[in-house]
Amino acid sequence: TIEQTYECMVKAVDEPEDNKGELEEKENPDDEPLLLPYQKQTVEFLRRREQASAYCFGFEPVGDGAFYSPLLDRFVETAPSFVGGFLASEMGMGKTACALNLCATSSGGTTLIVTPTSLLNQWYEESKRFCPGAKTLLYYGPKRKQVTKKQMLGCDVLLTTYGILRKDVLFASSPLCYQTFARVFFDKSHALKGLGSATNACARLVKARAKWMISATPIVTRMADLYAQQRVLCPALPLTMWQSLFHQNTFGHVMASIGWRNSRSQRYRNTGAPLVDFGLLSHAKHY
Repeated sequence: TIEQTYECMVKAVDEPEDNKGELEEKENPDDEPLLLPYQKQTVEFLRRREQASAYCFGFEPVGDGAFYSPLLDRFVETAPSFVGGFLASEMGMGKTACALNLCATSSGGTTLIVTPTSLLNQWYEESKRFCPGAKTLLYYGPKRKQVTKKQMLGCDVLLTTYGILRKDVLFASSPLCYQTFARVFFDKSHALKGLGSATNACARLVKARAKWMISATPIVTRMADLYAQQRVLCPALPLTMWQSLFHQNTFGHVMASIGWRNSRSQRYRNTGAPLVDFGLLSHAKHY
């Protein structure tokens, strides 16, 4: 079920022993955004997923040109694999902050962020807070045609929208096709839930070493919504293999490995304190 899928991605987090003073801090003289402990652990999960070997659904080479997965009890000639996954924490838990913090604390290459048009400026403003030293470039509107290959390759964070993605990515001359990005974040990734849609097809053409789906509700109405996004993460994953995850009762194991979710009602495992004191957030520079 949808609820069980979300539960598989929920990660228990522990509160640091010295966290009490940090949470009670009401003023931040440098006006620097601070990550709460569970958000720091979220970023560490994202980092580990990017640094680990590509997730390959348990497939291992077993001979000349053959792979076998005990997880799926299946032999294939080409093992599907990808780096990345799902950041599916509930609304208000700081998914944007965690994604940008990963960009700020990682090196090597450009991060592409694809977002609905209504959130483009919000991402831009937040990127200035969480990535103050980064070169952030807006690829949007008529002015995007003035973006040069040098500018594209020289920026740290590239922001665009699903609408621009649909218009530009199918053309070889588009700057979006110039390079393999360090990572791509698809914000509100449930926008990709239609497997046969132009948006999903264009998203699958984006090249990146790591691909991340950001959505509090990656499953809108049915499990097929999740598969459509999984195909963007791993275009080589056939539907029959996805379906076999359910038959082998391994779906929960897979989602626990590639997904992270925290809820607004969740508490720290070791202390029982709430992950977020939303009253405190109104006075402090936490996100």
